[in-house]
Amino acid sequence: MFTWKPIYSELARVLLAWCSRQGELIAILHLAKEQGVPVSALQDEDKKGKRFPLEVIDPFTFFAFFSRKTLDENRVKLLDLIKAKLTLTSALPTDFEGLPVMNPQKSWFFSYQKDRAAFNYYLTVTNPAFTQYNNDMYYASIALNQAIAECVGDGGG
Repeated sequence: MFTWKPIYSELARVLLAWCSRQGELIAILHLAKEQGVPVSALQDEDKKGKRFPLEVIDPFTFFAFFSRKTLDENRVKLLDLIKAKLTLTSALPTDFEGLPVMNPQKSWFFSYQKDRAAFNYYLTVTNPAFTQYNNDMYYASIALNQAIAECVGDGGG
Protein backbone atom coordinates (compact mmCIF):
# COMPACT_ATOMS: atom_id res chain seq x y z
CA MET A 1 0.00 0.00 0.00
CA PHE A 2 1.19 3.54 -0.85
CA THR A 3 3.88 2.24 -3.18
CA TRP A 4 3.51 5.44 -5.22
CA LYS A 5 5.11 7.63 -2.53
CA PRO A 6 8.80 7.06 -3.40
CA ILE A 7 8.52 7.83 -7.11
CA TYR A 8 6.16 10.77 -6.55
CA SER A 9 8.57 12.25 -3.99
CA GLU A 10 11.59 11.70 -6.20
CA LEU A 11 9.84 13.19 -9.22
CA ALA A 12 8.74 16.24 -7.22
CA ARG A 13 12.37 16.89 -6.24
CA VAL A 14 13.70 16.31 -9.76
CA LEU A 15 11.15 18.60 -11.40
CA LEU A 16 12.53 21.60 -9.51
CA ALA A 17 15.53 21.52 -11.85
CA TRP A 18 13.42 21.32 -15.02
CA CYS A 19 12.08 24.90 -15.10
CA SER A 20 14.08 25.65 -18.25
CA ARG A 21 13.33 22.25 -19.81
CA GLN A 22 9.56 22.40 -20.15
CA GLY A 23 9.73 21.45 -23.83
CA GLU A 24 11.41 18.19 -22.85
CA LEU A 25 8.66 17.43 -20.33
CA ILE A 26 6.04 18.07 -23.00
CA ALA A 27 8.01 15.85 -25.41
CA ILE A 28 7.76 13.00 -22.88
CA LEU A 29 3.98 13.38 -22.90
CA HIS A 30 3.92 13.38 -26.72
CA LEU A 31 6.04 10.22 -26.74
CA ALA A 32 3.65 8.56 -24.30
CA LYS A 33 0.74 9.43 -26.57
CA GLU A 34 2.62 7.97 -29.57
CA GLN A 35 3.11 4.76 -27.57
CA GLY A 36 -0.62 4.45 -26.97
CA VAL A 37 -0.79 5.83 -23.44
CA PRO A 38 -3.92 7.97 -23.08
CA VAL A 39 -2.74 11.57 -22.73
CA SER A 40 -5.17 14.43 -23.02
CA ALA A 41 -4.75 17.39 -25.34
CA LEU A 42 -1.35 18.99 -25.55
CA GLN A 43 -2.74 22.05 -27.29
CA ASP A 44 -2.75 25.66 -26.12
CA GLU A 45 -4.99 28.43 -27.47
CA ASP A 46 -4.11 32.01 -28.41
CA LYS A 47 -6.21 35.18 -28.17
CA LYS A 48 -7.69 34.54 -31.63
CA GLY A 49 -8.86 31.07 -30.61
CA LYS A 50 -6.21 29.35 -32.71
CA ARG A 51 -4.86 26.09 -31.27
CA PHE A 52 -1.14 25.45 -31.24
CA PRO A 53 1.19 22.90 -29.60
CA LEU A 54 1.66 23.33 -25.88
CA GLU A 55 4.96 25.11 -25.12
CA VAL A 56 4.79 25.58 -21.35
CA ILE A 57 3.88 23.33 -18.46
CA ASP A 58 4.14 23.63 -14.70
CA PRO A 59 5.08 20.75 -12.40
CA PHE A 60 1.56 20.34 -11.03
CA THR A 61 0.04 19.96 -14.49
CA PHE A 62 2.81 17.52 -15.37
CA PHE A 63 1.86 15.46 -12.30
CA ALA A 64 -1.80 15.70 -13.32
CA PHE A 65 -1.10 13.81 -16.54
CA PHE A 66 -0.50 10.60 -14.57
CA SER A 67 -3.00 11.45 -11.84
CA ARG A 68 -6.03 11.58 -14.10
CA LYS A 69 -8.92 9.20 -14.03
CA THR A 70 -7.59 6.35 -16.14
CA LEU A 71 -6.59 2.74 -15.69
CA ASP A 72 -3.76 2.19 -13.21
CA GLU A 73 -1.83 0.33 -15.92
CA ASN A 74 -1.84 3.51 -18.02
CA ARG A 75 -0.61 5.55 -15.08
CA VAL A 76 2.21 3.06 -14.56
CA LYS A 77 3.11 3.12 -18.28
CA LEU A 78 3.42 6.90 -18.21
CA LEU A 79 5.41 6.84 -14.98
CA ASP A 80 7.69 4.17 -16.48
CA LEU A 81 8.43 6.42 -19.45
CA ILE A 82 8.99 9.43 -17.17
CA LYS A 83 11.24 7.33 -14.95
CA ALA A 84 13.39 6.36 -17.92
CA LYS A 85 13.59 9.86 -19.41
CA LEU A 86 14.34 11.61 -16.11
CA THR A 87 16.56 8.76 -14.85
CA LEU A 88 14.58 8.27 -11.67
CA THR A 89 15.67 5.44 -9.38
CA SER A 90 12.49 4.76 -7.39
CA ALA A 91 10.44 1.65 -8.13
CA LEU A 92 7.26 1.96 -10.13
CA PRO A 93 4.13 1.88 -7.98
CA THR A 94 1.91 -1.17 -7.72
CA ASP A 95 -0.98 0.84 -6.30
CA PHE A 96 -2.30 4.40 -6.14
CA GLU A 97 -4.12 4.07 -2.83
CA GLY A 98 -4.91 7.38 -1.16
CA LEU A 99 -4.19 9.59 -4.18
CA PRO A 100 -6.91 11.91 -5.45
CA VAL A 101 -7.84 11.49 -9.10
CA MET A 102 -7.91 14.52 -11.39
CA ASN A 103 -10.83 15.30 -13.66
CA PRO A 104 -9.25 14.87 -17.11
CA GLN A 105 -11.26 17.80 -18.45
CA LYS A 106 -9.94 20.27 -15.88
CA SER A 107 -6.43 19.20 -14.95
CA TRP A 108 -4.27 22.06 -16.15
CA PHE A 109 -3.14 24.33 -13.34
CA PHE A 110 -2.70 27.27 -15.70
CA SER A 111 -4.95 28.91 -18.26
CA TYR A 112 -4.75 28.90 -22.01
CA GLN A 113 -2.25 31.42 -23.35
CA LYS A 114 -5.10 33.80 -24.24
CA ASP A 115 -6.14 34.07 -20.59
CA ARG A 116 -2.92 33.86 -18.62
CA ALA A 117 -0.37 36.31 -17.42
CA ALA A 118 3.29 35.63 -18.07
CA PHE A 119 4.05 32.00 -17.30
CA ASN A 120 6.69 31.35 -14.69
CA TYR A 121 7.50 27.74 -13.81
CA TYR A 122 9.97 28.75 -11.12
CA LEU A 123 7.43 30.88 -9.23
CA THR A 124 5.00 27.98 -9.24
CA VAL A 125 7.39 25.66 -7.43
CA THR A 126 8.93 28.24 -5.09
CA ASN A 127 5.80 30.11 -4.00
CA PRO A 128 5.76 30.23 -0.18
CA ALA A 129 2.08 29.28 -0.15
CA PHE A 130 3.14 25.88 -1.48
CA THR A 131 6.68 25.30 -0.28
CA GLN A 132 5.91 25.68 3.40
CA TYR A 133 4.00 22.40 3.06
CA ASN A 134 6.46 20.55 0.85
CA ASN A 135 6.68 17.58 3.22
CA ASP A 136 2.95 17.15 3.72
CA MET A 137 1.04 16.32 0.54
CA TYR A 138 -2.38 16.91 2.15
CA TYR A 139 -1.64 20.46 3.24
CA ALA A 140 0.34 21.09 0.08
CA SER A 141 -2.74 20.24 -1.98
CA ILE A 142 -4.78 22.74 0.02
CA ALA A 143 -2.15 25.44 -0.55
CA LEU A 144 -1.84 24.49 -4.21
CA ASN A 145 -4.90 26.44 -5.34
CA GLN A 146 -3.57 29.60 -3.70
CA ALA A 147 -0.11 29.16 -5.16
CA ILE A 148 -1.38 28.53 -8.67
CA ALA A 149 -3.77 31.49 -8.56
CA GLU A 150 -0.95 33.77 -7.45
CA CYS A 151 1.63 32.46 -9.91
CA VAL A 152 0.11 31.48 -13.22
CA GLY A 153 -3.50 32.54 -13.52
CA ASP A 154 -6.92 31.29 -12.70
CA GLY A 155 -6.34 27.53 -12.89
CA GLY A 156 -8.50 26.93 -15.98
CA GLY A 157 -7.34 25.47 -19.22
